Amino acid sequence: MGETSISVVARFRPARPGASVDGDVRFGDDGLSVETAASSHTFDGVLPPHASQEETYAQVSPIVEAVLQGYNGTVLAYGQTGSGKTHSVTGTARDPGILQRAVRHIFEWIRSDAGAATHRLTCSYLEIYKENVRDLLEPSDASLSVRESGKRGVFVDGLSQAQVLRCLETGGSSRRVGATQMNAQSSRSHALLTLTLERKGADGSVRVSRLNVADLAGSEKVSRTGAAGEPSRGEGRGAAGRELAPLVRNHSELAGEKAHVPYRNSKLTRILQESLGGNSKTLLLVACSPEESDASETHSTLLFASRAKTIQTVAVVNTIL
Repeated sequence: MGETSISVVARFRPARPGASVDGDVRFGDDGLSVETAASSHTFDGVLPPHASQEETYAQVSPIVEAVLQGYNGTVLAYGQTGSGKTHSVTGTARDPGILQRAVRHIFEWIRSDAGAATHRLTCSYLEIYKENVRDLLEPSDASLSVRESGKRGVFVDGLSQAQVLRCLETGGSSRRVGATQMNAQSSRSHALLTLTLERKGADGSVRVSRLNVADLAGSEKVSRTGAAGEPSRGEGRGAAGRELAPLVRNHSELAGEKAHVPYRNSKLTRILQESLGGNSKTLLLVACSPEESDASETHSTLLFASRAKTIQTVAVVNTIL
């Protein structure tokens, strides 16, 4: 047990056909640094536009390995709309993303460990939209409550669990999306998928660990999305931004080592409280655009990532004797 810093990886998507590439963006040969006209940054990994989904998962796999050893793990995908967050998280049938690769990784480990223990892997999938928490596996308009107990910590009351493959298929199709000028299938909400792995050893001890993967709503200003022209859609993008703002503030206050962090200010930060300063090994994947028109948003995203690197968490193996 001991304090560890949040890992930060920046991934740049390829430029769109015909778009002007920002010539001031330069990548270091070490795979750890990136420079823009405004600043330079060093992270735990920097993936240039030609990086593959496999290379992206290689950055994430240590978090999954930690979950297999009994730690809690979290992957947060952050960035402006259209920067490649959802592609990195879910990918495609031919080129799967973090979620599918993590599930495959876990099942392969279970098969190799099957002789020594029994395992149970379950999944939950929720969405946060306008401060309402919705179950993506049993979709309805009902907003679920966020509660806390000594045994379970912070949890969502009434959230259903399912087998993993059904979870991935059902949850993704239930998420709220809306077209904007930045992305024809823009997600207007935060989505959080949680895999819970229970391992019962031959000695009767039980190890319970969780992998959280959060695909966060776009971090850009509402005026850039073009969603403001339609009242409901503009409100949605604004609401997503307001939900994300406490997360940015929490990162700054944790980095500044202030005594109190207002996790309760937002459902997102409340649910991710352990991931942002508690019992979890956490990786922040910031998705960036290499295009000239997105230079200001890319700069803001990289500054956010640099602040996040200073956050400390204390992860422990979750074993019940």
